[in-house]
Amino acid sequence: MRTEDLSQRAKDILVEASRSDDGMVYMTNFLGNSFVAANHRSFGDGTSISNTENTSAIDELLSYGFVTHETESSSRRGYKLAAGGYVAAQELTEAVH
Repeated sequence: MRTEDLSQRAKDILVEASRSDDGMVYMTNFLGNSFVAANHRSFGDGTSISNTENTSAIDELLSYGFVTHETESSSRRGYKLAAGGYVAAQELTEAVH
């Protein structure tokens, strides 16, 4: 999988999670909206488009093995960056510089 195939939202989440101490990404569902957070940065504004982008980005990261499902409660799911996720994030960061 090439990182350039990822959506911009998935790339942003991946890079932000790689900068955190724990490599975690959280998706919270609140009043029908999906918010994603990594490294204390939130993604999403509660709009329908944003909800779709967040859900699709997490699906992309899971399908390519960049994150693994770690925890789940009734309103929140946690995902952990996998080794390949760190490599992909580094490639994305280096491509920007």
